[in-house]
Amino acid sequence: MTARWGMAALLAIAAPAAAQAPAPSLAAWHGSWSGEGTAFGKAATATLVIKGAPDGDATALAYRLAVPGTPPIDYAAEAIYRVDAKGRVRGSWTDNM
Repeated sequence: MTARWGMAALLAIAAPAAAQAPAPSLAAWHGSWSGEGTAFGKAATATLVIKGAPDGDATALAYRLAVPGTPPIDYAAEAIYRVDAKGRVRGSWTDNM
C-alpha cells in the first residue's frame, strides 16, 4: 500500500457519517402573544403561549380568553402536539367548556 492509499484509508475511517436531516419540529411556532379586542360582542383579552413541553419531546400550547361582564367568560385551553418522523402532527386539546 502506498502512502497515498494509506492516508486515504485513514481519512475515510475518520470521516463522520453523513448527517441526517433534522427531525421535524414545531419550535418555529414557540412564543408568547397577548392582545385585546372583541369576543362575543364584548371587550376581551386573549393570551397564547407555545413552548416546548416538559418532556422535551412535544410542543405545549396554552390559550386563555377573558371576557369581563355578567356572566364573565374565562375560557382556558391546553394542547400537546408531537411531530412524528414522517412530519405528521398529532395532538390533544383540552378546554374548560
